[in-house]
Amino acid sequence: MVITLGLLGLLAAAPTEPLELEVFVPLCDNAQIACGRGGAGDPRSLTANLYWGAAYGAERFLARAPGFRVRSRHDGPPNSAVLRELVLERASPRAAGTVFAKPPRR
Repeated sequence: MVITLGLLGLLAAAPTEPLELEVFVPLCDNAQIACGRGGAGDPRSLTANLYWGAAYGAERFLARAPGFRVRSRHDGPPNSAVLRELVLERASPRAAGTVFAKPPRR
């Protein structure tokens, strides 16, 4: 029991590297499936696309989720496959350190 508590104490005090995740969100396209009216099925509309900007789209959902904070948002170059890079920070559970979700360094 004492050894277990000692190991847990060491783990809790050990510095941790931020966890980095790279996520690609394919956008809904009315040309392939029925996504909905207007911008919901427009793959170039980040504000209204069903999978990105709609009420439960990736960017809007995570930007409003408890514990998440938008650190930066950069639009990609015109006609690029990457329309936006979004860097999020999540407040992690106690003693786990800060968790970042950000694009790779180039």
